[in-house]
Amino acid sequence: MNLDPRENATTLSTNRQPFMEVENVGHGYAADAPVIANISMMIEERDFVALVGPSGVGKSTLLKILGGLLEPTVGSVQLNGRPLNEADHSVGVVFQQDNLMPWRTVRENIRLPLEIQTPQAKPNGRIDDLLDLVGLANAGELYPGQLSGGMAQRVAMARALV
Repeated sequence: MNLDPRENATTLSTNRQPFMEVENVGHGYAADAPVIANISMMIEERDFVALVGPSGVGKSTLLKILGGLLEPTVGSVQLNGRPLNEADHSVGVVFQQDNLMPWRTVRENIRLPLEIQTPQAKPNGRIDDLLDLVGLANAGELYPGQLSGGMAQRVAMARALV
């Protein structure tokens, strides 16, 4: 039985360009102990991808590589045909732990990436649009400690979309 996903995959459309292409990616925190090896896949726009497996097999390591937070030891990742480290900021990462700043309001937490990119960033309608998108239009002045876990996760998603 052949377990190569590329040979067992069904392609519904051949016209679409890959959104993300991963070729022979590997990573190890120590030279003689790879965590992941020879990972290859193509993700098309609007695809949903699930990484499933037991603890310790490298799912989080691969996600960090795909999110641009960790460089692969070997192989390459391309986003829209460009190396991931040269791509624009169209990839966002939302972790299981929301990592919201407890002293900042929901609105201020969402605005944080704008402030980091441009220190003189002014609040804009985009933040209101994002609050509405994640169903928190009336929560902008709340603090993280006043939110449920699900609400905090939605704030983190809105922040990733800025």
